[in-house]
Amino acid sequence: MEKTLFKNEKEFNSFIGDNTGVDVPNHGTVRRWCWAEEPKKYPCIAVWEIQYDGDGPDRLEYELIYPDDFE
Repeated sequence: MEKTLFKNEKEFNSFIGDNTGVDVPNHGTVRRWCWAEEPKKYPCIAVWEIQYDGDGPDRLEYELIYPDDFE
């Protein structure tokens, strides 16, 4: 698993664009996980990974965590 901090919507959108729609050799095109949520507020942290699936499209899966939830 990897983690990425997003300070604004532009950074989040760049992350999605950089990690989906790309062809991974021997794996196919990476798709965004269909249940992945949009950030409700910023800053937020995505804990993420690309799931390689031989039975269908590879998926970018992530969960969002909000630092101010811990204050």
